[in-house]
Amino acid sequence: MTPYRLTYLLSPKLEKDEAIETNQKLISFLEKKGEKVKTEKEIAQQDLAYPIQKEKRAYLVDVTFSLPPAELPALKKYLAENVNILRFLLTRVEHRVSKKRVSEKRVSEKTPSRLKKREKPEETVDEKLNRILAS
Repeated sequence: MTPYRLTYLLSPKLEKDEAIETNQKLISFLEKKGEKVKTEKEIAQQDLAYPIQKEKRAYLVDVTFSLPPAELPALKKYLAENVNILRFLLTRVEHRVSKKRVSEKRVSEKTPSRLKKREKPEETVDEKLNRILAS
C-alpha cells in the first residue's frame, strides 16, 4: 500500500452538511479500495486566491490514505465524475530523511579550501582604512 494525500475543493453551493456527506462518501469509497483513511482537518469554507469555475469560495478538504497503485485510475474517475468537486490534487506521501549538516570537526585536510572555515578573521573597516592611508 502506498500512502497518498488528496486535497480537493468542494462547491460552495453545498450546505456544510452536504459537504460533510460528500466527504464521507469519498472516505467510504477509499476504505473499500484501501486500508487507512485519515481526514486532516475539519471541512471549512475558504476564500480562493482566484476564481475556480466562477466560484470565489470553496470547501477545502484534505485526506490522507493508503491505496494500492492499481486502484488510482478508479479513484481519479470517481473524483472526475463528482460534479461537486471543483478541483483536486493527488500526491504521494514520502517519508523524508533530513540531511545532517557537516560539523566543523568532520572537515578534514582533504576538504577543498573553499569549504573550510576561514582561519583568520576579516579586517575591520578601521584596519582597512589604516592600511590604505599608510601606503
